[in-house]
Amino acid sequence: MEKAKKVADEKGQKVHIGSILSSEIFYHADPTAMKKWQDMGILSVEMESVALYWNAIQARVNALCILTVSDHLITGKQTTTEERQTAFTKMMEIALELA
Repeated sequence: MEKAKKVADEKGQKVHIGSILSSEIFYHADPTAMKKWQDMGILSVEMESVALYWNAIQARVNALCILTVSDHLITGKQTTTEERQTAFTKMMEIALELA
């Protein structure tokens, strides 16, 4: 994780490090759920990293989930297609340097 942060810093990419919620419930029916998770320190919600980490545990290897934000589930703000493409490209560049 520290190496990923260092690479991001060198590229001038702002990052947040912390807990995420990996759940099949991306858009929760309970309108207060996101606020509750935020109060617990959850930085983001996504749906795939649980498989990454579970497979890493089984294979006894290290894994790191690097995410970009496309939709803010509390404010409703969404990134444009161009913003999303730029953010994903930057994320991939960081990941490739770590590989």
